Amino acid sequence: MSKFYAEDLVALEGDPTIVGTVAQTWSSVDPADAEAQSDVYFHNSLPRAVRTKWIKEKVLEPGYIVIEFQNEGDGYCLVKETSLRLIDRSLVVGDVVKRKASDHQSGTVISTSMQCRIRPCCSRELYRDLDELRNAQNHSRDTSLITPPCTSCDLHQSGLSVPASELKHWNTFREDDFLVYKDCVGQIVGDISEVTLRLQDGSLVTVEDPLELEEPFFYHGSDSLHLAQHLHSSGFRARKTILDTAELEMGGVVVYDRNKRSQNAIAPHLPQASYSPDIGFGHLVRLRDEAHPLKHGTERDSPLPTGLPYNIPLTETQGYDMNVFQVSHTTTQALVLWQDGTMSDERTVSVDPYDNIDEYEVWPGDRVSYLPSEDHVVCEGKPLVRLGKVGIVQSVHPSKRTANVRWFLPCQLVMNEDTEASYNGGASGIMNAGDLKISDEITEVSLYEIRVHPALDFARGAMVLVFPDRRSLSYNFFGEDHLTGIEHSEPSDSTKPAPISLRESFGELVDLCLDGDIVVRFALSPGSPELKVAMQRVIYLASGDTREDDQEDFASDLGGEDGKGEEDNDEIWETDDEFEDATDNISPIDEKEAMDIEMEDDEATHVETAEDRVRAAIERTAAMFGPPTKPAKMVVLPDEAPQDHHFIRSTTQPLSGNFIGRVVKEQNILFSALPEGVFARTWENRLDLLRILIVGPTGTPYEHAPFVIDMHYPSSFPNTPPDTFFYSWTNNAGRVNPNLYEDGTICLSLLGTWHANEKRENWSPAKSSVLQIIMSIVGLVLVERPYYNEAGFEPLIDTPDSFIPSSLYSEKAYILSKGFIKTALSAPLSGLEDVINWLYKDDQGPQLLDQVIADCKRVQPHSEGGEKQEQGSESRAKRTEAWANGKLSVGAMILLKRNLEWLETYKADREKMEGVE
Repeated sequence: MSKFYAEDLVALEGDPTIVGTVAQTWSSVDPADAEAQSDVYFHNSLPRAVRTKWIKEKVLEPGYIVIEFQNEGDGYCLVKETSLRLIDRSLVVGDVVKRKASDHQSGTVISTSMQCRIRPCCSRELYRDLDELRNAQNHSRDTSLITPPCTSCDLHQSGLSVPASELKHWNTFREDDFLVYKDCVGQIVGDISEVTLRLQDGSLVTVEDPLELEEPFFYHGSDSLHLAQHLHSSGFRARKTILDTAELEMGGVVVYDRNKRSQNAIAPHLPQASYSPDIGFGHLVRLRDEAHPLKHGTERDSPLPTGLPYNIPLTETQGYDMNVFQVSHTTTQALVLWQDGTMSDERTVSVDPYDNIDEYEVWPGDRVSYLPSEDHVVCEGKPLVRLGKVGIVQSVHPSKRTANVRWFLPCQLVMNEDTEASYNGGASGIMNAGDLKISDEITEVSLYEIRVHPALDFARGAMVLVFPDRRSLSYNFFGEDHLTGIEHSEPSDSTKPAPISLRESFGELVDLCLDGDIVVRFALSPGSPELKVAMQRVIYLASGDTREDDQEDFASDLGGEDGKGEEDNDEIWETDDEFEDATDNISPIDEKEAMDIEMEDDEATHVETAEDRVRAAIERTAAMFGPPTKPAKMVVLPDEAPQDHHFIRSTTQPLSGNFIGRVVKEQNILFSALPEGVFARTWENRLDLLRILIVGPTGTPYEHAPFVIDMHYPSSFPNTPPDTFFYSWTNNAGRVNPNLYEDGTICLSLLGTWHANEKRENWSPAKSSVLQIIMSIVGLVLVERPYYNEAGFEPLIDTPDSFIPSSLYSEKAYILSKGFIKTALSAPLSGLEDVINWLYKDDQGPQLLDQVIADCKRVQPHSEGGEKQEQGSESRAKRTEAWANGKLSVGAMILLKRNLEWLETYKADREKMEGVE
């Protein structure tokens, strides 16, 4: 992997005065917007092949990165990693890090302290001498007319060295800020900027659209930009309120200052801690104590440069405050809380950001639910979940995949099952918390048995409301129905509650205590006090550093032309290159031809690799079954379609002749070409429905497990692909595969659930078929190392740093797929009863139940023998993963043993019943 990460502050080794931030690395999982990086300079040492690949494909060769310069107008530069040195690493509270990418243990940043070197953007001489501007006759791009930067502000010359805690953003109002306005809490989601310029004759002119100004008087990133005073208007999400400049200046709007330190801090923090993520390299800032600016030079090791004209009186600038600085260098420290419960002060350049966090990672202070105790019910049409056991993580054993959890006393905790969809918009989702009291019971549990329910996920930096007493609350902050405000019922003692002051109840979550309480800082109150409160008194409003996705209407509300939002498909992942199988000429009896999948691609070697993966998976599975299978692979059942089919209520009317002909053609292909280990069922009265069972391919963590998919041919078929639903029997324990979601979504370009890289990867009415979809799942989804199926993970394949996360993902897939067998045996889906019986029970079948039990027992001794799981090392990039070697973590073994016990009991009961018969 790259030794640099996005937003790292770097300098060129050959010229340390050239400083920038990393925009994209060759191993980036989420590459930056290629269009934004269209203006890229090339380092003179760059090979021609590297430049060509970037220009044509916007793809970086290993060992190369793109850096962005301090001012946006300066563009980007593509350079070799070895030509750069790391200066600082940008981390904020909530970031997850590792000391080495190959380590098991990770930590979360709970406090940061940044030292900034700043330089003034403007000088007094600039306003006293305008001859340069008055004599300018040519308004073209003549760099000689651009105001030169202050020569005393070079990076390597002495300057103002200031802690970030003593700085503030240069503008009072900025996008993403949280604020209080009258009786409402809001977040700035957009702004209109006006620019005020002083002309050659000294008069002031306001320009509504600064982009209409021509260089050199104004262009983004230039020193001339800072001659302007931006007057921002701000809006709220819920009511879409637009505040004009006059209303902002009246003082009715109070911005929450996240960088304001508390006078009675009780949360762990570093000296001179800074909390705002809005202060960093290249940012424009002001000094907090502007009444005595000289102290910033006289009381520090870095003295004030002689004669630096940075203190500009308002009288010289017509009342506009031009004392603005730009951050030119940073040095950051981070206080890290590690999974084992220890804390350490780390220089940020000594730790690596850990972005590929799996769904089972937890840290001390996290609130978790014990999955076996959850009860999912439906009340008045709403899906609810009762959490029978909730606790606080005390410490984690990352290599064992276990956690020590301190449990709350038994209580009635009811959550909205759909909280994950609406919770991010504001509400905590806790419908009935009751009295939560922590016990002294601490037990070690598997990470696979607990989860951080969205309604319990109180992350540091989150913006919250804290109520002074217990009330039955009805609220909607940033809600879907666009309402804001607080409603509350009378307390149980019928005493009228005191009015709730938002300035005293609106705050930022700064710490998660191990006893279940939460520490909140109230920056709007005098002294910014920190208060330790119980979880049930807190309502989560929003994440502290991101906005919601429902803001696309803001531009149109302001009269802009770009109000249309684009559909966000980030939740959907890509599998791999899809098939382009010409099935039109397949006959019902030509099985060999049907199996001969020809994939069209410009890169022949890539096509062969994908095809080989599919064929290998099919051949391995076929060898397991041996003689022809007893149940037919494809059957049209005379019974009525079952009510448990996911698409039973989906109708395809009217059934045209063309539609029926295409469906029959698909059936003929399945009759003749289904590989071993795949079974399909349809029904005479509903030929538009299909149910498919795929036995997990041999040699993968999915081997022997049943994967069931329901399909439906819509009226638009074959112009559109069939509808699909995957039965995810993980019991809310997470995805079994990156492409198979718990909600039933299957991510394939053929299905239109992911935008294809190439047009030929999409569904083709003439060439695509259901068989292609099945083959894609068998050979490209249910693979040996599913971790690399995640979108953008291709650069990580076989890298030493990805071995551990890949091995852990396969371990998860291995144990969760064993639970699929349990579900299939206990409640087989209609139409597949004979298949399940033959696969797992019949003496004449492959007897997969016996094989699964034997495999589980084979794994058990290796893990219990105390053998340490092998860690990644740079000497071996590719290994056989732990599950295939009979090695599982302690946490995985806990879940595997439970499944094994059930399977053995099931087998014993069946044999007993057969003996009686």
